[in-house]
Amino acid sequence: MEETDTVEHTYIIRPNYQHKFKVGVVKECIREVLKEQLGGASYNPQQISSMCRSVADCIK
Repeated sequence: MEETDTVEHTYIIRPNYQHKFKVGVVKECIREVLKEQLGGASYNPQQISSMCRSVADCIK
């Protein structure tokens, strides 16, 4: 009779629950930054590109 070795796959395809990306936390952070940065701002075509960069850098 022939013995067969079974190999279990040990690679991980998902992060552990503690290391999962938390969408709710990030959404809340982005909301706060947008309120803070754009709360009293008005649209100005000359300043919009620098304003976008500033908001993006703050969110990073």
